[in-house]
Amino acid sequence: MYLVHCKLLGVVASDIFIDTIVDTVLNVQLKTTGFAYLLDEKGNTLIHKEKELLEKENSIFKQVKNDEKSGFGEAQYEGKELLVAYNQIPITGWYLQVQLDKKEIFDEINSNIIKEVILYYCTISYYFSNFILYNGKTSFSIKRG
Repeated sequence: MYLVHCKLLGVVASDIFIDTIVDTVLNVQLKTTGFAYLLDEKGNTLIHKEKELLEKENSIFKQVKNDEKSGFGEAQYEGKELLVAYNQIPITGWYLQVQLDKKEIFDEINSNIIKEVILYYCTISYYFSNFILYNGKTSFSIKRG
């Protein structure tokens, strides 16, 4: 609302439809198993892909929440180890939380490490072979000379 000399000149407003927020949160996908959801300031589930968890205290959030407005940690849920990150939304006090299956992430990391080791081994073998070949030719030339 904008007033000049106690006279109303105009009103500015903005609406965000709750459906837009719900769709945005539910459409977040990380890798195969990762997803996002919204919690209220007390850790109760507001938006989640599993409808039966709505309006209930989020046990994963309880495991990772600390005194900070954002955080990262590990949690257990239904026998799975999860990597979880959360961040508080300043205007509402709500939390956006994302979770990923720890095994999925570490399987990918391990796969990449194996590929890197093989690449380094091949590179070192190539240079070592060339070094031996070059030194062998040099030694042979020196002996003949």
